[in-house]
This record gives sequence, structure tokens and C-alpha cells, in this order.
Amino acid sequence: STKSNETPRDSVFPESFLLLGKSLKRLKMTNFGLETLPLSLGYHLSRIISLNFAGNLLQEIPLSICHMTLLEEFDASRNRLRRLPKEIVQCVNLRLIDVSNNQIHEFPGNLALDLPRLQTFVIDGNPAHSYVLRKS
Repeated sequence: STKSNETPRDSVFPESFLLLGKSLKRLKMTNFGLETLPLSLGYHLSRIISLNFAGNLLQEIPLSICHMTLLEEFDASRNRLRRLPKEIVQCVNLRLIDVSNNQIHEFPGNLALDLPRLQTFVIDGNPAHSYVLRKS
């Protein structure tokens, strides 16, 4: 007999990770089947420098990301994102943003101006005009 009602992975963000709070520097949760992230993610993980949620089912990024001011790398490629929150410009240390292969129709204006350290911005595979921005 097969157990068809079992799911191979829990698709809920483990709230216990939020307890790691200020000590957590890097978080990689790729291909977990995550559909949502806690709204308070940015408040709890405010000292994180690298976030990787690639290959999930996320439709939005919590606005609290703006509290992650030390964030340098953000990878949310291969999800179902419909937009990139304009609040991401408050993450002034971002060097890399990869939101390729999502469902984003438009991006916040002046990202390159508002994020002075941004070196790589990957957005191919979205309905919006696709390009990779590299500042030299």
C-alpha cells in the first residue's frame, strides 16, 4: 500500500529559525516547497548577510526585509514572485539580487541608484523586460 497523503517535505518555514535571531548570518532554504515566509522575518533576522530561497513557491517577500540592512546577497530565483518590494532599497549593502524565473511584471525604479553596492541584478525569465545589470 502507498501513502499518497504524505508530503515529502514540510512546506512551512520553521519558526524556530527566527529564534536564532541576531546570530544567524546566512540562511539557505532552496527547494523546500515554501509558499510563504513569516511577515516578521526581517525583524528577527536583522543581522543576516545572505538569504537564499531559490526554487520554492513563494509569491511575495515580506516587507520586513527592509530591516535586513546588512544583507549582501538575496536569491529568490525560481519562485512565483509577482513583485520585488520597493522596500528592498533599504538593504543598502546588497551586492547581488537574483529574482530570475519568477512572475515579476515590473521592478522598483532606480534600484541601481538606490543600492550603491549592487553589482549583479539577475531578472531573466520574468514577464518584465529581461536583463542582467552589472556595474563596473
